[in-house]
Amino acid sequence: MTLIDVLDTLHVLDYDDAFVDAVHSYHVITSSLRDFDFDENVSVFETTIRVLGGLLSAHMILIDNSTILQSYNNRHHLQGEKAISYDGHLLNLAVDIGNRLLNAFQDNGLAYGTVNLRYGVPMNETPISSLAGIGSSLLEFAALSALTNNMTYLDASRRCTEMLFSLRNPLDMLGKHIDIKNKQWTEV
Repeated sequence: MTLIDVLDTLHVLDYDDAFVDAVHSYHVITSSLRDFDFDENVSVFETTIRVLGGLLSAHMILIDNSTILQSYNNRHHLQGEKAISYDGHLLNLAVDIGNRLLNAFQDNGLAYGTVNLRYGVPMNETPISSLAGIGSSLLEFAALSALTNNMTYLDASRRCTEMLFSLRNPLDMLGKHIDIKNKQWTEV
């Protein structure tokens, strides 16, 4: 997952050839692995910011900067290498991981801090979630909704953000951890 997390960093640091190589390498690796269907419990927070965020930012870099692939292919064509294209596979993976993360978001507007990528919320998962873990997904989920024209992601994250805001104390402050079942702060 580190490769996904650092894709945009390669571009920001002006290592566009390394960025394209990494995207292409990841595509080769994932050609037999089309989704995140793993029986693994993951942090909703970490997976959202690192995996979903990494996939989305790399996808946006590629679709917003067509000259990156063109320049890469021009340089490598001179060496007899086959041209590389981008088929949107990073966005497809982002949709897959986004759908799996949606399982953490509950009907009451709050979200669990952990989700199993294959089965959803683990059976004995604690209802105690951290504010940072469940309250910081708005950027990535909004981007996923915008790129897919599917408001489901934004709606889930926005409901969670609005619910957390509504649970602030009389001093307009939020706690550090909340019990998502009874909507009570367990650590303030």
